[in-house]
Amino acid sequence: MKVRNIADRVKRFVIAPPQPTPCASLDTTAEYDRRLRAEQASFSGCQTHHDLPAIYSYWSNKYLRPALESLGYCTPEDMFCHHFERAYKAGSGSHKTFVSLGSGSCATEIRIAQFLLERNCRDFTIECFELNEGLLTDSRAMAANAGVDAFVHPVRGDFNAWLPAKQYDGVLANNSLHHVVNLEGLFQSVQESLLPTGIFVTSDMIGRNGHMRWPEAVPIVHEFWRQLPKKHTYNHLLGRYEELYENWDCSSEGFEGTRAQDILPLLIAYFEFDVFLPFANVVDPFIDRAFGPNFDADNPADRAFIDLVHARDQAEIACGAIKPTHILAAMCSGRAGLQRYVDGLTPSFSVRSPVRAPIATHPPTTGTTSDVADEPDAADDPHPAYDYSDLWWNPLESGWGLSIHQHPSSVLVAAWLVYRPDRTPIWYLLQPGSRKNATTFESIVYESSAPGFQNPGDRDAVSLRRVGTATLVFSDRANGVFSYDIEGNTGSSNICRMDY
Repeated sequence: MKVRNIADRVKRFVIAPPQPTPCASLDTTAEYDRRLRAEQASFSGCQTHHDLPAIYSYWSNKYLRPALESLGYCTPEDMFCHHFERAYKAGSGSHKTFVSLGSGSCATEIRIAQFLLERNCRDFTIECFELNEGLLTDSRAMAANAGVDAFVHPVRGDFNAWLPAKQYDGVLANNSLHHVVNLEGLFQSVQESLLPTGIFVTSDMIGRNGHMRWPEAVPIVHEFWRQLPKKHTYNHLLGRYEELYENWDCSSEGFEGTRAQDILPLLIAYFEFDVFLPFANVVDPFIDRAFGPNFDADNPADRAFIDLVHARDQAEIACGAIKPTHILAAMCSGRAGLQRYVDGLTPSFSVRSPVRAPIATHPPTTGTTSDVADEPDAADDPHPAYDYSDLWWNPLESGWGLSIHQHPSSVLVAAWLVYRPDRTPIWYLLQPGSRKNATTFESIVYESSAPGFQNPGDRDAVSLRRVGTATLVFSDRANGVFSYDIEGNTGSSNICRMDY
């Protein structure tokens, strides 16, 4: 194998890596050892540590999978498999070597090995670098049971001190980088050990350290939290109800999220991107291991709530008001990246500065290509983004709804079916709803009265009384926000299309 010379390595350090955040270095060896023991205890004998609740599967299949499919993959693991296969076929050596950093029980690596064998890639080794001896013992047994022990080689070690003695065709870090203290050292080792045809693939969490929400995201989480019934606020990890979501720091004991916010800036400094898919922020607490089990994936109301949160999440990320907290990425070193992005969300756009809040400004939108162009202003669009004609409601506020009718001329009329404070029903009429841009309508609100259906011909008895104004802002074809001012009483509510 040809080893890169020093000049090649120096060229890759044109951009100086960012400085570590304050929590990046631990004060003493004793403190590091204490956290290390806590980390090992957290994962020891825990086969289902990474299991996620059913509501996460609902969300990921509905929203994350289509984004992956636009890039040519169906799951994160499928992305790993295909990039390792390409690296296998692109490499010049007869035997190909891959390494997984923080491999856990090697379940993913075993399936990658099986995938490569099915594709007639038969001369390779996947080194599984893991600190926890209990997980290594399990992984050896699992590899043997799967018949791939000749290809999957568990190796014990601490990736904070990883110094590779060879070069690799591919490197995998599957939800392990947010446990790393020495990110600079690890990324330099990956960079220097990666062959020119090699690939570095990762799926990881890049939000605030300790997996906390940044200040701009917390109010949005709380906004939705206040809509939840008490049974949905139980924290399954801490064993308590949370009246208001607590912005908990997960890095206080072990290394969970210890330098999560540094991952993306450092990846940008050390690598080029072939594929980059960032996603999620506000929706995280509602679908994770702590609170996700409270939601029933078979319950239409629970699914509709997650849909509402996701729509808000996407809209806030798209305009730059908040930043994504997860990434899937395939990277290289020593060559130009292919720069395949989704919806124009580039690596640099997705970075959250640790010292200032983000400023909302729409990023370019280009689908799945790297040909970045500015997103057209919705106000310049001659047509609404979608036909919003349908029944709309908030499943958490049963008892009222909107019947929206949109004319081809872009004029919108809606009937608002609601109850007065004395619990008597009333219909309000929104007409005409004038379009402000591709996703926003504003309208006068009227209260009407008329004779009963027994005497429909009495036109003199029909009257309209102007009572206020209303605004509809749609975040996508199935979600939006309804705001109103009725005789001085103001309010707003998330809405979604009614499934029936």
